[in-house]
Amino acid sequence: MSLNTTLSIALSGLQTAQSGLSTVSHNLTNVNTDGYTRQSIIQDSVVMGNMGGGVSISHIVQVADKFIRANLIDQTAGLGYAQEMSDFMKNVEAIFGTPGSGSSMEKVINSFFEELNALSSNPESSSQRLNVVKAAELMVDSVRDIRAQLNATQTQADNQIDENIAIVNRTLNEIKDLNDKIAQVNATGTSGQNANDFTDKRQLLIEKLSSYMDIQITYDQFDRASIQTAGGRRLVDTSAVQLERIAPSGSSPYDGIGIRPTLSNGQPSPSVYEIDLSKVEGGSLKALADIRDNELVNLIAQVDEFSQTIIEEMNLVSSQGSSVPPLQTVSSGNGYKTNAGVGADLLAAPPAGWGLTPSSSFDISIVTASDGSAVSTTNANGGGTVSIQIPAGGPFTLTDLANLINANPDVGGDVTATVTLDANGDPQLQIAANDPLNGVVLGNVTGNPLGELGMNNLFTGTDSETIALRADIAADPSLMPTARMRASDGGLSFLDNQNAIALASMSDGNYMFDSAGGLAAQSNSFASYFIDITSTLAVDLSDKSSRLEFQQVLYDDAFDRNLSTSGVNMDEELSQLLVYQNAFQASSRIISIVDEMFETLINMV
Repeated sequence: MSLNTTLSIALSGLQTAQSGLSTVSHNLTNVNTDGYTRQSIIQDSVVMGNMGGGVSISHIVQVADKFIRANLIDQTAGLGYAQEMSDFMKNVEAIFGTPGSGSSMEKVINSFFEELNALSSNPESSSQRLNVVKAAELMVDSVRDIRAQLNATQTQADNQIDENIAIVNRTLNEIKDLNDKIAQVNATGTSGQNANDFTDKRQLLIEKLSSYMDIQITYDQFDRASIQTAGGRRLVDTSAVQLERIAPSGSSPYDGIGIRPTLSNGQPSPSVYEIDLSKVEGGSLKALADIRDNELVNLIAQVDEFSQTIIEEMNLVSSQGSSVPPLQTVSSGNGYKTNAGVGADLLAAPPAGWGLTPSSSFDISIVTASDGSAVSTTNANGGGTVSIQIPAGGPFTLTDLANLINANPDVGGDVTATVTLDANGDPQLQIAANDPLNGVVLGNVTGNPLGELGMNNLFTGTDSETIALRADIAADPSLMPTARMRASDGGLSFLDNQNAIALASMSDGNYMFDSAGGLAAQSNSFASYFIDITSTLAVDLSDKSSRLEFQQVLYDDAFDRNLSTSGVNMDEELSQLLVYQNAFQASSRIISIVDEMFETLINMV
């Protein structure tokens, strides 16, 4: 081996040690750089002929475990979902308040019944009637406010989806640009060049993307990342798609999420492909869609079930009563039943009909508005002969019922029953005293046809969005139906409190609530049902908080394992620094010795 060969070998060692020192220096200076992956040089021995020719740098690699990184991506998606879900549901819990607190819905409900109970003890008190009206308005306003806030939260979640889509689109474009740079370096780069720092930036963007949606990643021969959704829709490789809102699918009122690919000429494709969110499991986009379409929809269904039940049940009782003094005209309408047409069979079940009980009956009295004495009545004790009888079988329409009332031999000359349309265009029965100085008083005989017809209702509406105290009662609390027809003669006692007592006693009653939004069908009181809603929500939030904590543990473990593999360890790097420093010094020493030998040879000549 010649001295020239020895010099060349030593020089290769010097250059390799220098590259090693540069790599270690790069690692140390980026020890606190977010997402930086530790780099290491790969050395190859050089063979010239059949003899060793020194050392060369094969390439500079990133020290990373692809399986650990894949797990980190998965856990990032899971954490994004759990974090978004937990944060939103904490806000939702605040809408309902803390169970048992002074502002809780069950307190508002109980306060309403407490005022009704006070009215039953003092039915002639105008101030107590006003208290009942104000308590009733607070209750229905509170329910409507909860519904409005739930709807607003749905809108907020939907708007957040728009914001997330904008971030995802920017991220996809940035990944595509880095893909281009990485591929260019890997395809055309000369010795000493590498795309490692570009790869680090892309990895950070991929992790960011995975927090919004769960993704699948593969790499081509130039290390371009090809990213797809969990359902297999391409997001980015040599080009980037754009996410956008598309027309709602199914019964959802909210826009879906679609993917618009980029054509080979760089122009957007005319086609948009919907992302099937049922195939997506992680990421904040999925969480927001689940909150909007599942969690909040379930809560709205539960509040609607409460509203519908309290409207129906309280109207079944209030319809049996009369205000003091009595109204000249009373009207029907139980909200959920009025969507049947004028010609609907009253005996048919809702929504086709009104659901009246066959063969049930009620009395009508025309009384003097000033003192409640009976002018005419169908009440047998007051001399009446024929009560208003619902037939045993249908069809039997509102018009048939009006005709039956008008033809009644006891009151037909003092009352007029008509079928009209209310402000919403729904049919209603009106029973009016012909003399404006008289009033109409109704009383059940068998069954509860008055409640089923919804005569003289207390509440209007069909759900939590439309529930309201009857407008004329809200304007004039004296119209509260506190009294009932006097059984002895069909008249009305102005100090009677039977209906007020019946309404107040509903506080302790159990009523059937249908299954709604995940709550099972149950028999419960009004306040207790709302406690079930808030308690179930609290349990659900606790579960989501626990899932977030568990997911955070999984993410932290994946992050730490990735950091232990790919992160810069200063102790290890300083140790490597010494290795390359010694190698550099050793190669320098060889060069120095060879130089001395050359000088000796020259002097010998």
